Amino acid sequence: MKHPFIPSLLFSSFAFTTAVLLFGLPFSIKAGEQWTLDPDAVLVLGQPDFTSDDSGDGVTGLYVPNDIAIDPATGKIFIVESNRNRVVRFDSFSALENGAAAEAVLGQPDFETFISTTTATGMSFPSKAVVDASGNLWVVDGGNARVLRFNNASSLANSSPADGVLGQSDFVTGDTGLSDSEFNAPGGIAIDPSGNLFVSDTGNSRVLVFFDAINAADGAAASRVLGQENFTSPGIATDQDGMEGPRGLACDDAGNLYVVDTGNHRVLRFNSAAGKADGDDADGVLGQSDYSGDRAGALDNGFWGPRDAVVDPEGRLWVSEFSSRRVLGFSDAINLANGASADLLLAQPDFASLETGVTASRIGPAEGIGVDSSGRIYLADTAQRRVLVFEKDLHQPDTRIGEKASAPKGNNKYNSSGSGQKESVKTEGKEVKLTVKVENEGNISDSYWIKSKGTTSKFRIKVFMKTGGKKNITAAAKKGTYLSSEVASGGSLKLEHKIKAKGKFRKKRSTINAWIEASSNVDGEKDRVVGKIKNRP
Repeated sequence: MKHPFIPSLLFSSFAFTTAVLLFGLPFSIKAGEQWTLDPDAVLVLGQPDFTSDDSGDGVTGLYVPNDIAIDPATGKIFIVESNRNRVVRFDSFSALENGAAAEAVLGQPDFETFISTTTATGMSFPSKAVVDASGNLWVVDGGNARVLRFNNASSLANSSPADGVLGQSDFVTGDTGLSDSEFNAPGGIAIDPSGNLFVSDTGNSRVLVFFDAINAADGAAASRVLGQENFTSPGIATDQDGMEGPRGLACDDAGNLYVVDTGNHRVLRFNSAAGKADGDDADGVLGQSDYSGDRAGALDNGFWGPRDAVVDPEGRLWVSEFSSRRVLGFSDAINLANGASADLLLAQPDFASLETGVTASRIGPAEGIGVDSSGRIYLADTAQRRVLVFEKDLHQPDTRIGEKASAPKGNNKYNSSGSGQKESVKTEGKEVKLTVKVENEGNISDSYWIKSKGTTSKFRIKVFMKTGGKKNITAAAKKGTYLSSEVASGGSLKLEHKIKAKGKFRKKRSTINAWIEASSNVDGEKDRVVGKIKNRP
């Protein structure tokens, strides 16, 4: 009998700031970027802006998006829409703007059709998806109790047929069951670096493992089962080897599997999951202090209706919560103790809040979550019919220098030595003026410590800020520093650097490298430009 699957909605101080030492995190942070408190999303799909939640269709609208998968090679974005029985494909992040149009659709003949079918080109309430390292898209087609495979998905045309199926012997059958080759309301999917596919068989409270999935025949039997002792055992459990309605799955680069055990309000970790035997115990648990707990809790160490998970390139585990309307992040997840607290947070101001809203930082009940190769987090804000993209806050001063503000040199980020950012000027003992432009290339507002210095004491050096008139930054520019006012993302400030030969040196040939350095007030990331002044009387 065909299972009438409909996605269930039953489960109804961003702690990581610049003070990294507070938590003693073991991983390194790339200079100039880090996750910080309550970041705004940087992109929205499905809506024209961050404050709209219109019911959308066509090439720009989304209607109850459930999950996001990103091709690691092309960056193409696939969004699963359960109630539209389709998967829509968007261009890569760098090519998109708010409200961008999709470029292709799978599961439907066009962007205006939403029928449910059991064919190689159709779908019925798909729920989750993943793209493997070779660009193959795997879709959990829940209403048809199957998983579809689309080879080279980033280049497929509208309504392209699937190339493979698991859970059914062919593309026109949609029966449910309890065996090594059947599913009952599958709800999550992940793939490890070796090509082993993991499918959460939600209705049977288990995870099925398919070794070397790309070469598996249609309807192939699973190789292993987790959450049950064997392929014919049913039942739910709250212990180290049991599950209750598991949904989202995530694999890290080492093949460790994280299972979002939704019914038990927890996430289970299975180390080297493909090497486990049937029914093996989990190796770790988050959301509960031990394996016997199943209490819901909207805190830093508890979940309330967790739905999906991903592991980013730096080993952080991110878990989306439907009922708490947030995403919890766990740094260095593989080494965390049972019941460890999250140290990262998206979509709420702190771990005790349950705010909602249609903004760049607040969401409604959320479902799936995705991650790209740059570590950006994609969140299906299901109830508000959109997908939000979050990324690390960037603190990047980009400093340029020139004789005129209209013709600066530079654009060489993080170059503390000033190499390649020199402006050479000749003078005959007269004062030289150079304009220095400091741009905020980061994605949040920042301020900068301005420092200037010369290599000798033969020149008089002063720095002035141009703000309508001229304001002296420091009378002793060679030694002092100045903290600028806040510069908005994409904004800039201009400085006027004045250099003049002193005393007898005005009449002698001499050269000085007079530089200005701008350092981020948030994380110290800096950039320097040099004015090479040649006195040639």
